[in-house]
Amino acid sequence: MASVGAPPPHPRPGITASSAPTPPARRGAPDAALSEVRDHGEVRSEVADDLEAFVEAGALWDPTAVKALIGRLEAETAATGDPLPAQLARPLGSVLWRLKLGPVPTRLAADIEAVTYPRLWKVLEAVRGGLPDGELRVRIEVMGRRLSRTFAEEAR
Repeated sequence: MASVGAPPPHPRPGITASSAPTPPARRGAPDAALSEVRDHGEVRSEVADDLEAFVEAGALWDPTAVKALIGRLEAETAATGDPLPAQLARPLGSVLWRLKLGPVPTRLAADIEAVTYPRLWKVLEAVRGGLPDGELRVRIEVMGRRLSRTFAEEAR
């Protein structure tokens, strides 16, 4: 039986708690690393309403509607200081850019819709469900990565 003040035995034989390697120190200021993942507050429900109206209208192929939604998202970031709406505007900006290049082939249009509408809906659910900013950020980043991959595959 170990004495009351002794450290617990290490799970690997031959290593004591005092001889176990210490984890490396964190680099950089902890506050700087944590500030990026802190919540900036809830994304307003008006943004969720705009996303829902956009999805329900099937407005992805209307450059005017896409540009208007991007403008509303960027204005939301400017008004509230919340970076997430502007972050969501970036993948939509890539869709707008592709629309400006010319006609979108049917297969590519189906691929873009298969990424965009479900991902926008997941962001909408996260906003309405009050999920933390980190979860919203992940959902937005996944949408951006998948759209990037879709556009890269078009070039092949």
